[in-house]
Amino acid sequence: MPASKQAVTVSYFYDVTRNSYRIISVDGAKVIINSTITPNMTFTKTSQKFGQWADSRANTVFGLGFSSELQLTKFAEKFQEVREAARLARDKSQEKTETSSNHSQASSVNGTDDEKASHASPADTHLKSENDKLKIALTQSAANVKKWEMELQTLRESNARLTTALQESAASVEQWKRQFSICRDENDRLRSKIEELEEQCSEINREKEKNTQLKRRIEELESEVRDKEMELKDLRKQSEIIPQLMSECEYVSEKLEVRVCSGPEVIGLTRTPPFPLVFTHGQGWVSAYELLVMAEHPGWGWGAASPTYTKVLCTARVWVIVSYSQETPAEPQPVRRGTESPWCPDRVRYKTTLVSSSSC
Repeated sequence: MPASKQAVTVSYFYDVTRNSYRIISVDGAKVIINSTITPNMTFTKTSQKFGQWADSRANTVFGLGFSSELQLTKFAEKFQEVREAARLARDKSQEKTETSSNHSQASSVNGTDDEKASHASPADTHLKSENDKLKIALTQSAANVKKWEMELQTLRESNARLTTALQESAASVEQWKRQFSICRDENDRLRSKIEELEEQCSEINREKEKNTQLKRRIEELESEVRDKEMELKDLRKQSEIIPQLMSECEYVSEKLEVRVCSGPEVIGLTRTPPFPLVFTHGQGWVSAYELLVMAEHPGWGWGAASPTYTKVLCTARVWVIVSYSQETPAEPQPVRRGTESPWCPDRVRYKTTLVSSSSC
């Protein structure tokens, strides 16, 4: 299990009183590593940045992780060097034990420092210097621990502030979510309102188009009304002439009432045609006064011939009369404008006379 969540200082320490080497690491007031190095210990690299060793005395396997492979290599080399120094110290301790058996206990205990220095080997001197360095490093580590504790406290306070800010932000998020939901509902309502207004605008446009069509229709009807008024005005003007025409028709009817078949003097001919005249129905409205027939053949004179055939036809409102000769012309000619007579002389000009029904 991990002994520390942050980087710590690991140092080699020489214990003079016990004549042993230790690997020590502290985190504040907590001792993380306190392992005595023995000659039979082995440091094993388990990965590029991690190594471990087993301490049989503490019945513990210690592992260290490094930031780089180079640091791991340096630590392994130092471990090998300290292990060798521990072996030498053990051997020397054994030699001293054998030598001390030939001397008294007092001389061995009360010996001067000069004698100890004379018997000290270069390895012991090196280890003492390393021990001093480790003490300095341990002091620096303790100072760093205090510094890190202050930084940790600062981080905790900052974390508390950030937690408070996060909670406030979460509350703000919930508030903004509610506001967003309200705005979304309002947006949907406005969108529906816009669709209704667009539908109303479309209906208004359709009504405007219908109104435009009705205006055009009204203009057309007004134009037709004006035309009808003009036509009515013309008809009224014509109706003013009708009494005069009726009086003229009555006058002509009186003249033709009895003398229709009595001779050419009925219609005031200047000379007698070569055949008797009788009036019959004329097709088409030609004139409203009299039928005038004039023979233009030279040598024809007045005669007292009487008609042999008379045909009188009646239309819906007037009588129209046309005459036929006793003898059929040698060369028949088509009926000219205004008569139903199948035959007429080639050089006879005539005009239809309209006679009212009272003259029949």
